[in-house]
Amino acid sequence: MARPQEGHGHEHDHHVGHYTHPKYTYEYKVVDPHTGDSKFQHETRDGDTVSGVYYLHDADGKTRIVEYTADPHNG
Repeated sequence: MARPQEGHGHEHDHHVGHYTHPKYTYEYKVVDPHTGDSKFQHETRDGDTVSGVYYLHDADGKTRIVEYTADPHNG
């Protein structure tokens, strides 16, 4: 009886790491008139640079707006 070959001919396959340039845009928004919950976020990434903005309504009625950027030089 013949035994099946192990490895199926893939003994010399090597995993090669590939760098993929990360790039995305992300956004979400919540407006709930029943609870008063209201918030928004928008973020983009292009390589090692991420930037975005988010806002939310605090319980005291004020709107908090935060803008941010991060890259290899500025954290």
